[in-house]
Amino acid sequence: MKRPARQRPSGPPWLLISLSLVAFLLLVFLFLLLGLGLTEFSVSPFLVPEIKTILNASTRCDAEEFAQRCLALDTPAQVRALVTEEMSARYGAYFIA
Repeated sequence: MKRPARQRPSGPPWLLISLSLVAFLLLVFLFLLLGLGLTEFSVSPFLVPEIKTILNASTRCDAEEFAQRCLALDTPAQVRALVTEEMSARYGAYFIA
């Protein structure tokens, strides 16, 4: 029996993101996500060592203070710049902007 062809849902075009890009974005924004209250992460096994290193070197209090600093900014560009600066300063060995 032949399967019917899958139809694309209507709406915005499909967006394909490579796993390495998603992994990079998670590592970049991990400290911010922690500060915003995210407590569970579902990731590929190859990311676990880097994520554990960042989480073990972080405190929830520091992450929450950082998230408040990000929320006080006016533009996404300002948030990206602050996140890049903070992650490079805190986790330079694991973060390359």
